[in-house]
Amino acid sequence: MVRAMESTKTPSDSPQFTPGSAVRAARQPTNDDDQARSQWPRCRGTILTVSENDGLASIIWNDMAPIPPPSSWFNVPDGDNASCSKNTTHRHRSMQMIQRPFLVTPNLDRGDGKEEEVPLSSLDSLLPFEQIDDNRTGRVSEASSFATTPSAFKEQGDALLRLRDYSAAATRYEAALALTSSIGLGGTIVLNDGTGRPVLAEIDCIEDDMQIDITFVDSGEEKTVHASRDVLLCLMEDDDDRIQERILLNLSRCLLQLADIDGSADHVRATKYRKAAVLGCTLALSCASYGYGQGLGTEEKARLIRGGAYLDLGKYKHAVADAKQILKVNPNNSQAKKLLRGVERREAQKKRTDKRLAKDVCKWVNKATETASGDGASVSDKTAQGNLQSITSSGEAVLSRHDTSNPLSSNAMLIRILMAVVVAIAVKLWIMGYETLRQNR
Repeated sequence: MVRAMESTKTPSDSPQFTPGSAVRAARQPTNDDDQARSQWPRCRGTILTVSENDGLASIIWNDMAPIPPPSSWFNVPDGDNASCSKNTTHRHRSMQMIQRPFLVTPNLDRGDGKEEEVPLSSLDSLLPFEQIDDNRTGRVSEASSFATTPSAFKEQGDALLRLRDYSAAATRYEAALALTSSIGLGGTIVLNDGTGRPVLAEIDCIEDDMQIDITFVDSGEEKTVHASRDVLLCLMEDDDDRIQERILLNLSRCLLQLADIDGSADHVRATKYRKAAVLGCTLALSCASYGYGQGLGTEEKARLIRGGAYLDLGKYKHAVADAKQILKVNPNNSQAKKLLRGVERREAQKKRTDKRLAKDVCKWVNKATETASGDGASVSDKTAQGNLQSITSSGEAVLSRHDTSNPLSSNAMLIRILMAVVVAIAVKLWIMGYETLRQNR
């Protein structure tokens, strides 16, 4: 059973915590100051000091980026396989796993944690199956995870997801997914065709260097690819429980939560999380199409999650396409209708943002060219240089007033190129004016 939330604990039934202990605690998201503590995400950290009198503990948070599952999680004695069901058996010894840190989750650089004081009542011990051997970096212990099957890892991920520890849950889901995704002769795999569209192929031959010969299911074309580089996922045979689809859907939910929480102050991280969520949902759709099973409603769920990711990435056409596909099958789906309304609001907001930005850039361009035209003919080198620096600074100020790294605003790179061109024109005008001044002298 998952531990109760801190709102139901009392000081008498709280465990004793000491400096150096690895714990989990509620952490206020930076993107929502009004959210109730009971709804805050929960993150892992290490206790530095404890003040019983004040009821506070100083902890250092672990980086929220998910940790790759250690290889020892997959090294299970042969005897353990006998007790596994056909839907959750380990890979056969002749099969090979895809050698990547993650199959879906982005592999992000982990930094130093932030120190913070939190109420002792908000602390929880880690769940029994969790082992941490380096509290500073949050590395997962190589010793044991007490899970031996994909379903066991998924259940652990589900428990962590219910606790709102999305980072730890993602690690468990990745472990479960890895165990279901083994490269074997005659197996079916999902590949990226180079355009971002996943395609199905069958494995004809496996070489020692992880090169595999495949045949595309749709076209019959044959090709040689590298397993760890080119294969997105190996589909699980006889997956009556649809475990791969369920793992992928829950993993994608975790990634979207991490995009909002961990990526709230880092657009690069947020974008990577959301793109990974898109990949997870797309793979879930591939699994559903391969199994021809709609019992889970995988397509509807995957398109809703993916549509939300597309919305936050600013890919409104893709979000609309997913929403409309859902409504085509289920016209009364309220979440799909809500997604369409969200796209309409975002597009209207983007138009307003772009209009303000265009006005500011036009003012800046006029000022830059007027300043440069006057400098070349009327001021000293030092003064002209200072004015050119002022032009550049004012251009950066325009950018700072508009969050151009956000998909709701115009493309930052194009704007910076425009500003660079204007600065170059200003320099050219100053040089031309200065040469004219010299000739007149």
